[in-house]
Amino acid sequence: MLEIVICIVPFLFMLIGLFIHRMQKRNELLAEHIENMEDEIEAIKDLLDEYTLVSLDSPKEPI
Repeated sequence: MLEIVICIVPFLFMLIGLFIHRMQKRNELLAEHIENMEDEIEAIKDLLDEYTLVSLDSPKEPI
């Protein structure tokens, strides 16, 4: 019985360590993705601001 416990406990610790490592890697990738999305949102906001300024400054043409 003791031999079984001695064999299983290190294996369980290894699995827990792999799980924690995988979650940390996943969180890093998600943080990077969120950062990229924030940059894209800022770029879209800048384009919308520029478009709004251009359309407000341009004279209205009659149809």
